[in-house]
Amino acid sequence: MIVVVICSVMLAYPVSDYDASMATCLEIGRHAGQNDMPIHTLVALAYIESRLDFDAVSPRGARGPLQVMPYWLEDSCGEIDAGVIAWRYWRARSITIRIALAKYNAGYRPGRRSFRFADRVLSLSSELFVLAEGVSGAD
Repeated sequence: MIVVVICSVMLAYPVSDYDASMATCLEIGRHAGQNDMPIHTLVALAYIESRLDFDAVSPRGARGPLQVMPYWLEDSCGEIDAGVIAWRYWRARSITIRIALAKYNAGYRPGRRSFRFADRVLSLSSELFVLAEGVSGAD
């Protein structure tokens, strides 16, 4: 239920294709729930990375809604799985979520730009959590 609320709130933000973005958001939420991860953070990460575009490809070759590099795709079943694997990897090796997000963005040596990226994801994640909590009364 909370994933539907978060995705509904999330899609009040601009996206290119509402239906495809909702499907992507729900799929990310499903993966987050299955892996005991904060749904609002993973959805915020996907929105900042690709505006929830499942077919997004960056100029550097990162793919999918979570914008993972191809080497993360080798051991996974798909782009969302690869994003979850990458997020878990960086979260396990970081003291804070902010550092994990910066490393997710840039690798082992994140710079100021990556920390600004992390701050944008955290800001959106917090906003989603508060809005979803207000709409659903969920914790």
